Amino acid sequence: MPSSGEVIGLGMSPKLAGLVGNLPSAKTGAGTTLGAATAITTNFTVLTTAGGADAFILPASPAGAGPYIVANPSATTAQIFPRTGETIQGGSASAAFNVAQNKTAMFWKTSSTAWVAVLTA
Repeated sequence: MPSSGEVIGLGMSPKLAGLVGNLPSAKTGAGTTLGAATAITTNFTVLTTAGGADAFILPASPAGAGPYIVANPSATTAQIFPRTGETIQGGSASAAFNVAQNKTAMFWKTSSTAWVAVLTA
């Protein structure tokens, strides 16, 4: 997969390049609920957490979107939320998927309301 910088160099807009390129972006979590979650805006995100189980939310995406890679090298579990009414791995609607410390997860959107995830061992 090309990096964001490589596709910007080919004339793609920076915002679109951030979605398709593979340079990681760092995000700091906020809150522990869907409403307070920090938005994941690129396809490769390294999470930083301030303490407690900080929340992040997957982007509003069409079916077939992904993978969104989320790495959590912090010492705290991160909560990854789908959009309101969506599910991850067949869980409850709007429920978080936990990514423990030192784990990485990949997310794909399989329908208009469902995501699947692969979590490292």
